[in-house]
Amino acid sequence: MKDAVSFIGKFEAAVAHYADRYDVDAVLCGHIHSAAIREFGKVTYYNCGDWVESCTALVEGDRRYSVHGQLRILLGLSAKKSVCHAIDIE
Repeated sequence: MKDAVSFIGKFEAAVAHYADRYDVDAVLCGHIHSAAIREFGKVTYYNCGDWVESCTALVEGDRRYSVHGQLRILLGLSAKKSVCHAIDIE
């Protein structure tokens, strides 16, 4: 598990570094099974996680938050549940 966490951290930093080289403000990735919103210098890294293991997604605003242009992580998505929890990862 420690190696996987290390790999994910290195991947996130490498993607953000690459984006910074091309003056990109943010990157959006997925399918790493680890939802995240992180700042790497001037670059914001977003990862939606996955629908199967962690049941997460990224959304722009939702019913409770009308802020557009701001992404949030939804936790606990499930076909059996009708309620999700939006959180800010800082």
